[in-house]
Amino acid sequence: MRKKIHKSLYLKTIISALFFSLSILFVDSCGFLIIPAFILLYMVLAENNKIKQSILTGFLWGIVAFGLHFIWLYEMLIYRSDATFLLATGFYSFMVLNATLLVVVYFFISSGLFVLFKNILLRITTFFITTFSFFYYIDKYCLFFLEKDFGYPFANPLIPLAKYKFFLFIYSLIFSVAPISKKNLEMFMKENKIIYLKPMVKSFKNNYNALTVGQMVYHQLANLNLHKYSSTLNVSSEKYKNIILLSPETYFPYSLNNNKKIVKLWKNVLPNNSYFFVGSQREEKNIKGKRRFFQTVYLLKAGRIINFYDKTHCTPFGEKIPSNCKKQKWARSLFLTNKIKFTPGCFIKKKVTISNNFTIIPRICSEFFYRTNNSIKKEGDAIFLFVNDSWLSPYFRRTLKCLAKLISLETFDGIPIFYIGHEGLEII
Repeated sequence: MRKKIHKSLYLKTIISALFFSLSILFVDSCGFLIIPAFILLYMVLAENNKIKQSILTGFLWGIVAFGLHFIWLYEMLIYRSDATFLLATGFYSFMVLNATLLVVVYFFISSGLFVLFKNILLRITTFFITTFSFFYYIDKYCLFFLEKDFGYPFANPLIPLAKYKFFLFIYSLIFSVAPISKKNLEMFMKENKIIYLKPMVKSFKNNYNALTVGQMVYHQLANLNLHKYSSTLNVSSEKYKNIILLSPETYFPYSLNNNKKIVKLWKNVLPNNSYFFVGSQREEKNIKGKRRFFQTVYLLKAGRIINFYDKTHCTPFGEKIPSNCKKQKWARSLFLTNKIKFTPGCFIKKKVTISNNFTIIPRICSEFFYRTNNSIKKEGDAIFLFVNDSWLSPYFRRTLKCLAKLISLETFDGIPIFYIGHEGLEII
């Protein structure tokens, strides 16, 4: 009888863990599984009445849930990084084990409190408090030993629910977000021609130099025949106040400020009423003459650079070495072998206004998802989010978009997001 109980408990644990991971990795098809995942999780915690049992089920849940969840990371390390198979496997295993140990602590504390509280309402309250605390710690601090305040925001159990309008409505009430009027956005879309530009080359492992890529971009722009949208011409019925060209992070993966000839070349095919947001890089020298590189989005007006915005958060291992790993050779060999390291830009509340007081807040990839520069409220009409998601598998890109919806409600009062990735533009 006891063996049957244990088998049932372990089966519930495995199913809960599988449902949790599948709901986050495959939001569109499996997002609904997050609900039964947590119902089963509650049942498992309620049935754990011994320390050894809570530790074993916690370890099992963690291994299954995060072993499957971090498949996206393992896939990226194997196919898109410079890591050896051994290093990729080791780093993946480390991430899974670290998360699993945290799950064990969560199970131990939760099950222990369940033993103390027999009242069902107290147990449910305890479950919500401990579960919230666990995932908040994962989100903000779980990798603190690599770098201060370094967490992992992509395991948020609310991500799968972000595809449901009813949930987003409830979530907006929690953060006291007033309904957003669509009039400004509709007017902006009506007055301006929005054009997405797909990158001509990969942001990693490409064999092109800056001049060649600059010429490729020139031909891409020329083929669009942008002058037909110019309000200064009468030859076309399609006339707009402005032409807004949007490209993702690292669209031009070189320092644009060092390639002024390329900017002049582009000017030949950019109308006077064009605004070109270019995901690129920026190089500068400090007082000591040391070169620094930034991930940057430039704004070109009629083919002239009029503004730029530097990314304020560098992706650990991908754009910089975490502060506690600088002496470790393996840390560089993941993504930064023979590549430049980037410097985070200053925390600036930079905004862009293009037409009719429609204010745009620029953000670049990880700084948005890690919430490092998301303190602006009620100071913009839309977020232009420039993302380099070329590293990721298609299923995980959808996860990022759902997380973006949550962050918009949490810190930007729910204003629309122009998600500008390497596979397209989507307003979310």
